[in-house]
Amino acid sequence: KTKFGKQVQIVCITANRDGNQAPGQNTQFDHNIDAIHQKSDNIQVLIDAILRTIHISDRKQQSLLPFLAAVDHCFSIKGQGTILTSTILQGTLSLQQIIEIPSFREQRKVRSIQSYSQNVSNAIAGDRVSISIAQFAAKNMNRGLICAPNTVPVIHRVIARCDRIRFFKESIKSGAKFHITIGHSTTVAHIQCFRTTTAAE
Repeated sequence: KTKFGKQVQIVCITANRDGNQAPGQNTQFDHNIDAIHQKSDNIQVLIDAILRTIHISDRKQQSLLPFLAAVDHCFSIKGQGTILTSTILQGTLSLQQIIEIPSFREQRKVRSIQSYSQNVSNAIAGDRVSISIAQFAAKNMNRGLICAPNTVPVIHRVIARCDRIRFFKESIKSGAKFHITIGHSTTVAHIQCFRTTTAAE
């Protein structure tokens, strides 16, 4: 049992027993997979434990859903327009496709797509891509979502249950400002408490 839950598996590992031959110290050793395995313990056990725990989405099934991508960076390149670097969460993307930037309620046509510095004509869920669009100011956006038109609603109010994280020591009261993050989108919101928080909360 840990503070993270009752059923959290703990795996004891050694990545480099005795600390010698650290990566980068000996190029010949770095390429000797068998020697590396002899100096480590339970790495495969850790990998297996992680794979049993995480859920890996079926990319084919995810690709059948409407397009949705998380943008982590936005910048402009002269002559190429605005570039959005993103990870496709679901759906597919292709050249000349119309995408929406829901936080601005604007739609743009995809001019080009790159994946790992290679020009591609389409991409699917799970792909990491850079997308070029025109007539959108890069300074307006850094992180956020892009999607198929009219598929992501924009909300201005929400009712939610909140749990205090143990590191936050300030008071929580109506009218206070907090940063609200959903996925890659963050905004500042005023909160209205339905009841007064207790000392334990």
